[in-house]
Amino acid sequence: MNSDDNFLDVINQLQDAFITCRKSMSLTSLHKSIETIHRLKITVCREVNDRVPVNTLPDEILLEVFKQSLLRKDPCRTVVLGFRSYGRVETRPLLLLTHVCRQWRSTALAHSVLWQRIDCRNLEQFEEFALRRSAPGPISLFYLVPPSRLHTSNLLFPIPSLADRLRRLDIAYPAEAGYDNLHERLRSMHCPNLECLTVTKSNASSDYANLAVLRTLICQAKLPRLCALAMTHVSEWLPSDLPPSLTHLFLSFLHYNGIPLSSILNILAHLPALEILHISHYNQVAQMADGQHGEPIQLPRLKLIILVNMPSLARSLALMRPLAIPSSCRVYLHHLYRSDSATSMLADSVISGLPATENTNRLTLDARFSNLEIVADGPSSGFWLNVKLSSAAGTEEDRSVWLSGLPTMFPLSTLSSLQLRLNLPGSTIAQILRETICLTTLEVMIVFDDATQHGGADSEDSLIHICHALSQDDNRGSQSILCPALHSLTI
Repeated sequence: MNSDDNFLDVINQLQDAFITCRKSMSLTSLHKSIETIHRLKITVCREVNDRVPVNTLPDEILLEVFKQSLLRKDPCRTVVLGFRSYGRVETRPLLLLTHVCRQWRSTALAHSVLWQRIDCRNLEQFEEFALRRSAPGPISLFYLVPPSRLHTSNLLFPIPSLADRLRRLDIAYPAEAGYDNLHERLRSMHCPNLECLTVTKSNASSDYANLAVLRTLICQAKLPRLCALAMTHVSEWLPSDLPPSLTHLFLSFLHYNGIPLSSILNILAHLPALEILHISHYNQVAQMADGQHGEPIQLPRLKLIILVNMPSLARSLALMRPLAIPSSCRVYLHHLYRSDSATSMLADSVISGLPATENTNRLTLDARFSNLEIVADGPSSGFWLNVKLSSAAGTEEDRSVWLSGLPTMFPLSTLSSLQLRLNLPGSTIAQILRETICLTTLEVMIVFDDATQHGGADSEDSLIHICHALSQDDNRGSQSILCPALHSLTI
């Protein structure tokens, strides 16, 4: 008899014995029998649960499942940059997991990695998570500075006691926070293992013209392992003496700040390991004259540079000009503004000499209405540009003038793919195509500013001009045939 049959036989004998003796059993004996049977039932249920497929998963896999449930609200309000007075670390999904079953609870409580993200506003939860559930592993803190602590000596009260375990710190504070007090606390903050620091404040509504003088935040000595730094709404102070191991830097400025470009370049000059550089809303590039010379700032590991919401394309390029970046670095220039005429735009904003465009073999150009968008891809490089043109620089003639400089911006002779979406004459497009001798794929979309142009003589003339230019026989004209390697054409 196997174990299954043996156990079932014992259960049947027990049931028969109870039927025979139940009338003669005392009430106390019946209660004890119930307790014994209940304990046996719990033991059997646990054995069944242990053999359910989901409960046979190794803890490593179960933890990954738990982590996915924690990310159901993505991105977390306390991770994305930007001031959110209602932002808090979402812990409800994690707490719910601990109430599903005993095994899930024991697994979740036994692994401190699930409890590393901590919100400092709920003191009871802070103590539970920081001192018990996450110990002794590394932790990540989100701290929204409460108004009651803005002008106190313990402004950053939770940090000193956890400094050795702290890996990420996100500080958010309102505009009315005392600058002097906050700067002093950050300056004296000692976290030897901190890897990521973000400092966010609300958009100040004070008089921008009366901002305080430039301040500095010393980081290297007290934050030796810092790899990523992000600061939003920077107005009157900047970090300095950052550790050379920093790989990620994000700076978002108030539009009317008094921080000179030399201060930013001085920071970059001491960050040889920088991989990601993101600058937003900086409008002081004009303070640096184009004639200034100096040793290029070497950033050999830079993988991505992002300039967003800059006042003009020329100023964005002026900020990049002192940087020596590898050709594999991808350049992303987004939501730039252009208020000058295209003539001056051509003179000071031609995209020439950028390492990111040297090996371009696929180019997309969209010059419709008041927007200019360019995407250039290479085997190991990339360039993306989005410019908002004003009415003064958005006319057809001005766009034609600017695009006439395209051969100096990109290596058209090595392009294999070209996409054009614009509302320019066919002659302008044909002039561009004369440089694309290796082009195999061409897509041209003629787009007009309003319905009155659609279907008129201009559209017919543009299409006819492009078709005639592409089909021109070398023997019938003095100019060589356009795009001799062309395999695919869409108009």
